[in-house]
Amino acid sequence: MNASMNAGTGPAHNPERDRVAECLAPKLGVKAETARQMLMSPRRWVVAAMIESFAEANEFERGQRFAMPIVAALSRLSAEPFSADLMRRAQVADANEEIAQSNYQSDPCPMNRDRYIDALAEQYTTTLALYMAMVNDRKEQAA
Repeated sequence: MNASMNAGTGPAHNPERDRVAECLAPKLGVKAETARQMLMSPRRWVVAAMIESFAEANEFERGQRFAMPIVAALSRLSAEPFSADLMRRAQVADANEEIAQSNYQSDPCPMNRDRYIDALAEQYTTTLALYMAMVNDRKEQAA
């Protein structure tokens, strides 16, 4: 799993054909190209802000109802199996994040900020993949 915060990136990404967009398009009643553009839009940050707003307003039950289809869809994501490669990638991402943070703290220029943001995103996604893999591994071993 080459996790990334940017939809449509990674080694399996082909700008000519986006399999995620092809799956999404009929669900939304749009063409694959429109779905691809939607995947690349900042809408995910709008939804995240909406969910945060429920918490800030102490409207937890309403927020849970709003997030229910999102949580259900997230539960369908299959986790990458636990492996030494996944562990190594998580360690590399963590080290890269620490370097980027140090560089940004030393020189908070826009370039270092952007590199730090990218490193944080990669660390987050690989750590999440590692977490999911380890939880699934624990469940399988307990069964």
